[in-house]
Amino acid sequence: MLTAAASATKHGLRVVSEGLRLELAARQWPVRVTTVSPGPVTTGFNRKAFGAEEAERKFGGPRPYTPLTAEDVAAAVMTAVAAPDTVQLEEIILTPIGYTKK
Repeated sequence: MLTAAASATKHGLRVVSEGLRLELAARQWPVRVTTVSPGPVTTGFNRKAFGAEEAERKFGGPRPYTPLTAEDVAAAVMTAVAAPDTVQLEEIILTPIGYTKK
C-alpha cells in the first residue's frame, strides 16, 4: 500500500511541477523548476514503514545493484542548481546501475 501511495505521489509531483513551469514561463519569470526522481535510495524508509522483519521479508535479499545514497541524490540536485541561468533541467531521473523497474 505504501509503495502505491509513494508512486502516486511521485506522479502527482511531476504533473504539478510541469504546470508550475508552464505558469512561470507564461509570466516570463526566470524561475527554474526541476523534478528529481531517484530510484532505490538507502534511507531506512522500508524499515520504518513496515518494521525490520517485514521490510526484510518484502525487500531483503540479494540485488543486482547497489542502492543510491543521499549524496548521489544531492549531487543531482547540485547539477540542476549549477546549470547556466539559460538552462532548464526539467527532470532528473536517477537509478542505480543494474536496476530495472518491475
